[in-house]
Amino acid sequence: MQIRKIGEASLVKSYSFTSQRRGTRRGTNTFNGEGLMSYYTKQKHKNYSKWFLTKVKHAVIDFEMIEDGDKVAIGISGGKDSMALLYIMLLLKKWSNFNFEIYPITIDLGFGTDYSPVKEFCDEEGLSYHIVPTQIGEIVFDLRKESNPCSLCANLRRGALHQAAKKLGCKKVALGHHVDDLIETFFLNLFY
Repeated sequence: MQIRKIGEASLVKSYSFTSQRRGTRRGTNTFNGEGLMSYYTKQKHKNYSKWFLTKVKHAVIDFEMIEDGDKVAIGISGGKDSMALLYIMLLLKKWSNFNFEIYPITIDLGFGTDYSPVKEFCDEEGLSYHIVPTQIGEIVFDLRKESNPCSLCANLRRGALHQAAKKLGCKKVALGHHVDDLIETFFLNLFY
């Protein structure tokens, strides 16, 4: 997850964190026969939201990602990463002492994508969902006819997302990027 603080003219502050499982859990260092089955049985009944919310809360506190009264724009693509981030932020708001507002924003690239499932989810959660129509798809593929459009498209989307966040009064933007995305971007930039 990344939460970026945006300033008047440009990106002022950027935080990124990832969690990795280190070592094994107590009492489960051998996975053989009966031990494996009892481990999975115990895990099935575990409260996972408490487990990952604790890690998220610690990261938010340690890196001062969210301050009291913040308006946080969440970049929503409709994919699993951004939807998981939205859900985690909703749980964080519900079960923590952080006082902040959530503004889900989708940048529509102009391909005619159906965002109704995302809208339904936001309506169920009482969130105001914002779809920002753009002509990024037309600019990148029709006008510029880019052979490697990833970099240009990413920059245009990020600019549109930050403009929409500023218009809504948001000081921070949260993105569902993680280490896998970082590695993919690194190799794309390396080869293209």
